[in-house]
Amino acid sequence: MEKVEKILYLINKYRDLTLSQEEDDELQRWLAESEENRSLLAELTDQSVLADKLKVYTQIDSQAVWEKTLQQIDPANKVIPLYPVQRVWRKYATAAAAAVVVLSLSVAGWLYFKPAVNQPIVEKQPASESKEDITTGLSKVTLVLSDGKKVVLDNPGDQQVITQGDVTISRANGQIAYKSPNGQDPVGSTVLYNTVSTPRGGQFQVILPDGSIVWLNAASSLRFPIAFAGGERNVSLTGEAFFEIAHMTNKPFKVAVEDGSTVEVLGTRFNINAYTDDALVRTTLLQGSVKLTTKAAAQQLLTPGQEALVDKSGKVAGVKEVGVDITKAVPWRAGYISLEGDIKTVMQEIGRWYNLKIEYAGKISTKSLKGQISRGYPIKDVLSILQDQGIKLKFDEKDQKIVLI
Repeated sequence: MEKVEKILYLINKYRDLTLSQEEDDELQRWLAESEENRSLLAELTDQSVLADKLKVYTQIDSQAVWEKTLQQIDPANKVIPLYPVQRVWRKYATAAAAAVVVLSLSVAGWLYFKPAVNQPIVEKQPASESKEDITTGLSKVTLVLSDGKKVVLDNPGDQQVITQGDVTISRANGQIAYKSPNGQDPVGSTVLYNTVSTPRGGQFQVILPDGSIVWLNAASSLRFPIAFAGGERNVSLTGEAFFEIAHMTNKPFKVAVEDGSTVEVLGTRFNINAYTDDALVRTTLLQGSVKLTTKAAAQQLLTPGQEALVDKSGKVAGVKEVGVDITKAVPWRAGYISLEGDIKTVMQEIGRWYNLKIEYAGKISTKSLKGQISRGYPIKDVLSILQDQGIKLKFDEKDQKIVLI
């Protein structure tokens, strides 16, 4: 039981980005023990997966869920009643006492409801969902295999296993994972590439062959080898993704984006926003260090809490301090739409997530917005909040578009 307590404690701190170096090392050792451990961490920290779980909690035997989670963390565990464990968690979660009640449903429920460090309180509560109004978060994800075959991954409940050469690709619970025999890269084989793409209104999680985890935002794609051979780990990104890279001292991880920039890391947590219809490519670092090289050969080193802005010419347009609070630095990964900044940037994000067209009938407003809103809100609530901030717009439900006037 002591091991279970400690791992859950570390996962909680991992989610809040408050791990010390010693604690991070301990968590990494547990993750290195098995693929199952890495999958469990990914599942317990993925907002969309947890949201799906919460929808069916009233139909679940909560004690059975708790026992299953304990067994995944420590297979040697004896069966332990759920409710006494809450007393253990109170000493780790005093900042979110209300969330302890949710723990009685499951660990995943607790992680979902517990606010991250300094997470803003949303004043406006979402209206009851209506079939016509909710158009978000449906992950109709496409996997393109090395031979060009397309696999649609559109049902969160389905489990699929695909084999390519010596590599096994498994899909379940809103994620896809790659595994080589004995965790080793195939030797002397041809490098095969796969591509995972999300549509507007969808997101997905990929566990790469080295154990690195990538969360793809809406309208994004990631191309990567099914096994990392050679001295580098190279992937390419279109759109936006959040990366948690497994540390490998002698094998750097490189992300190439369409504007010609490359981000190089050894082991770290960072986000790249590289949508082709945005004026800037944004690289945001939360943990570790990265080196950014643009197509103009400009280089920029980032430290945690910094965000680099690169324009279309490859020039570093600026580096700003955004902090390491994920809800503020990378709000989409915490389940939020950022209302910070100019109206065009905000509307592009809303259009991608709700799968809506954005049109401008007049001069684009230069008004700067403030705040954040949950991605789970119905679109009508989102538009109401924008109107409260002085934005004039019309919503055409028939043509699924927002017109700013």
